[in-house]
Amino acid sequence: MLGALAGCIGGGEGDGDFPSQNLRWIVPYGPESNSNADAQTYSSAFEDILDVSVEVANIQGAGGMAGLGDLHQAEGGYSISMGYTPSNQLTWLSEEPGWDIGELRGVGRFSHYAVGMIANPDYEIESYQDLFDRSQDGEFDTMGGLGLGHTWHVIGVLLREEENLEWDSWASYDNAGEIVQAVTGDEVPLAFVSEDNAIPSHEEGDLDYLGPLTTEPTEITPDDVETWSDVSDNDYDYLTSVTSDVFAPPETTDEQIDVLEETLEEAMETDGVQNYHDDQVQILAFDGADAVDNDMEQVLTEVPDQLPMDELQ
Repeated sequence: MLGALAGCIGGGEGDGDFPSQNLRWIVPYGPESNSNADAQTYSSAFEDILDVSVEVANIQGAGGMAGLGDLHQAEGGYSISMGYTPSNQLTWLSEEPGWDIGELRGVGRFSHYAVGMIANPDYEIESYQDLFDRSQDGEFDTMGGLGLGHTWHVIGVLLREEENLEWDSWASYDNAGEIVQAVTGDEVPLAFVSEDNAIPSHEEGDLDYLGPLTTEPTEITPDDVETWSDVSDNDYDYLTSVTSDVFAPPETTDEQIDVLEETLEEAMETDGVQNYHDDQVQILAFDGADAVDNDMEQVLTEVPDQLPMDELQ
């Protein structure tokens, strides 16, 4: 079906087909990131399905804004990028980089994850409440996570304001792997990270995963950790449930989006992608372009009113 769809789209192409030239897959984070591993795997499937080359380009910096800013200026249809909702939108709101992230077009999404907290096991933190109580005594001065304005930093600010998690300094890292290493090496005592990155080291005993900051456990939440609804009545799911999305430039046509969306869905069923995810601790769930667009709009229009934006700069 996809071949017939791709072959009949004009979209300004000289031969009437899309794509008629190679694609570029932007990763707005470094080559050692999980985002890069995802892009490398999916781009290979895209090459097989669309019969074009797909170059993976790491354009990192400014909490993902460098890569997504490059995508914003790119030719319609021929560049796509990894992205995360609501993380990228919140970073854009705090950074104000001079271009409109809301103009990007959703292609689809392939997974989602919960945000949680991890701790160095030497501190023997028994629960979130134990952490909050001990933080009140000044035991933990520094929290780790991705950059200022990123969703994980936003959650840290809210927990300080609403749950009495006291901290003074925020240690920024470029990717989840660095965060896990910082905690296991006691560079920082505690950090916010995605559940899929926390679980392997938790199972090895190298760090303590305190549990997801979502009201319900996910499909991969370990049995020996708390659920946030056991800790607090406050619901942070609009921040702590994050989707892994693919975006396209503003000038991408509806017809091109249709092809890219269907390619993403087909790629998820290929042996290469399935084998890759068998070795990951990710929650796979395809959703289409409309869902990505709708969720991005909701974040940009509704979430800022719920956050202390002046503290996220």
